[in-house]
Formats: sequence, structure tokens, C-alpha cells
Amino acid sequence: MSYRLGRQHALFNTRRLCIEHAPVEGGRGDWYTRGRVYVENVLHIVRTSVDGGAGTRLMVAIDFAGAFLQHAAWAIVTRKRHNLDFSLGLLDALLRQGRRRIKETLCGR
Repeated sequence: MSYRLGRQHALFNTRRLCIEHAPVEGGRGDWYTRGRVYVENVLHIVRTSVDGGAGTRLMVAIDFAGAFLQHAAWAIVTRKRHNLDFSLGLLDALLRQGRRRIKETLCGR
């Protein structure tokens, strides 16, 4: 959803976008790990490649909310645990990032 919104209503522009994918030796990991890695990858791309602003933050928030709700809904509808695991991994990574940002703000690290 956020990808389609971003294409129709550009909220950010990027001058350079270079993504390198280096598969890890152990494979893709479980679904919980995939949710965490999804958050880390999106945040890395935004930090390194996108000329950010309020629009970028809005699109990233919409992307994370959409991914979380989509996998949570699939978990309910299909009764498959991996969809719930992806949502929980995504939520865990967001909470970790939030705690880290708060600590940086309060402690200056």
C-alpha cells in the first residue's frame, strides 16, 4: 500500500538509491527474524538513501503499520503461526528502535 501511495503521491525524492543484497550464510531465518530484518532493512534504506522529511516518516509509518496489520490479519484468517510471528518480529524491532532512540535522546549517546 505505501509503495503505491508513494508512486502516486511522491512525498520524498531520492537522488541516489543503491541497494546491495548479501544473503546470510544461514538462510532467511524464521518468520520472527524476517519481521525484525524487514524493519532494519527499511530503516537502513531510509537512513542511507532517501532525502527524508516528514513525508518520508509518514510513508515509513504507513508501511510498517500496513505490514503489521496485513500479517496479523492473515494470522487470524489462515490460522498460520508464521504470519503472527512476522508481526511480532516487526513489532519487537520497532520497540527496540524506539527504546534506542529514547535512550539516545535522554542520555546523549
